[in-house]
Amino acid sequence: MIEAEKLIVEAIARERAALRAGQKFAAAAYHTQLRTAAGIYLASLKNARDSLASATDPDRLAADMERRRRTFADLLRVELAALASSRILYAERMRMAAERKDASMPPRPANSPAAFRTRAA
Repeated sequence: MIEAEKLIVEAIARERAALRAGQKFAAAAYHTQLRTAAGIYLASLKNARDSLASATDPDRLAADMERRRRTFADLLRVELAALASSRILYAERMRMAAERKDASMPPRPANSPAAFRTRAA
C-alpha cells in the first residue's frame, strides 16, 4: 500500500508540473499513470483487508490500517485540490493564448482570394 500511495502522489506531482510547463500530452500520460496507481492502491487495500483474518491481532491491525487510510485520504484531498487548480490554470492560460492569437491576426479583407472562389460547374 505504501508503494501505491507513493506512486499516486508522484503521478499527481508530475501531472501538475507538466500542466505548469504547458505540456498537455505529458500531463495526459501522467494522468494515465495516476489512474493506474489508484487501481493498484485499491487492489492493495483490498488485499490488506482480506489478510486481516489471518493476523495475530486483527483488531489492532485494522485500526492501524484505517488510521493510515484516513491520513492518506486527507493528503490525497489536498493533492487533488492542487491538481484541480493546476488544470483550471492551464485551461485559462490556453484560453487566453487563443484569444491573443485571434486578436493579433488581421481580419481578412472582403476582396481576398477566398472571397472570389467559384464553384466548379
